[in-house]
Amino acid sequence: AGLSREGTFGEKRLAFAGPDGDGFALVEDKADGRAPWAKGGVPADEAIRGFHSVQLRLRDGGATEELLKFMGYQEVDKSGNVRRLAVKNGNGADI
Repeated sequence: AGLSREGTFGEKRLAFAGPDGDGFALVEDKADGRAPWAKGGVPADEAIRGFHSVQLRLRDGGATEELLKFMGYQEVDKSGNVRRLAVKNGNGADI
């Protein structure tokens, strides 16, 4: 049904395409301490807790990485050719 399982940065992801063909993924993050969304009949231990990160797929991520670093992001991890940048106490961006 257009779903695929992925694993990046040691995280389990369920990837799918939105109605406009944009790529999305549900990411399992056991360390996420945010309260789950309590509506919709989904058990709390499986409910969505918020936005995880943004992933940009670019031919050349150099200029975007420079901009993110200017905005206070720092590289915190790397998986293959994907680099993860994040701000302290905030969400991340993968390029």
